[in-house]
Amino acid sequence: MKLTTKPVIYSALRLCIIATLSGGLPSAGLSQTVEQASVVQSLTKTSNWELAASIPLQFASYHPQGLVKIGDYFFMSSVETTVSPIRINDPQSNFDRTPGAGIGHLFKFAQDGSLLDDLILGEGTMYHPGGIDFDGEFIWASVAEYRPNSQSIVYKIDPETMQQEEVFRFPDHLGSVLKDFTSDTLYAVNWGSRKFYQWDIDTNTGIDAGQQETIPDSTVMHPNRHHYIDYQDCQWLPPHNMLCSGLGTYSNDKLEKFKLGGIELLELPSFQVIMQLPVTKTTDSGVLLTQNPFYFETSSSQEIFMHFVPEDDSSTLFSYRVIP
Repeated sequence: MKLTTKPVIYSALRLCIIATLSGGLPSAGLSQTVEQASVVQSLTKTSNWELAASIPLQFASYHPQGLVKIGDYFFMSSVETTVSPIRINDPQSNFDRTPGAGIGHLFKFAQDGSLLDDLILGEGTMYHPGGIDFDGEFIWASVAEYRPNSQSIVYKIDPETMQQEEVFRFPDHLGSVLKDFTSDTLYAVNWGSRKFYQWDIDTNTGIDAGQQETIPDSTVMHPNRHHYIDYQDCQWLPPHNMLCSGLGTYSNDKLEKFKLGGIELLELPSFQVIMQLPVTKTTDSGVLLTQNPFYFETSSSQEIFMHFVPEDDSSTLFSYRVIP
């Protein structure tokens, strides 16, 4: 099924044309304006979270990773593990586990949760998609081995045709990628989000011309000095920001484990955190909303919506209206 509104919706997102809301869930072409970062900063730990919709997905979702909404459709990356990685203890190895085996998916589904398309991503032991982003024209996705310090393939995907194009390969596990469409800069976080990466992917560099370069010449790495959560999914926000959700797992002195969820707004290209927001809401089964992917958007009236798919296998899309 093809999108029939590509020229309108994609141009609206790229040129920041404001559209309107319709019904319980935000409609096509939501505002992606330069005010988005300031809208996020209006949130506090006392902001009111109202559940706008709870939509069971009508397909096997496996382990969801990244989420974007384009027009009236959602796109979600997910890893289907067929052979689980096994922990190893070998000081001579660069890895802490075996690669396992599986299948990488990019699902396209409607607002009623019905599956419209399923694009298979990855190659060989690289079957683990990460967080995804949409730049107004392409969905950007990374697919890595299911272990840290490994390797990844970066793809761009046409959401109308669901055709994929390999952009480059990189010798680390990229857990989430996002694209600044005002500067043609691609950003990524690695396993556990302990490192930030950025690349110039202008077509003049050759990286964006279908060439499979192992390490792009423009690679810049920044260490992540913020440690309280690991980012699960990130998206670019205008004017020059990245918004990430995630969680951290902790143990107290009694070795009782608990999870802390959060959302962070970072300034680019410095990666300085300018806002931190705790997220304590869970599903009925006790899973934190920020366990897996999320997507943020605003309406023409600057209402804030956040979408989450926190549970594995038999998943539900939770859409919240967040009121500062």
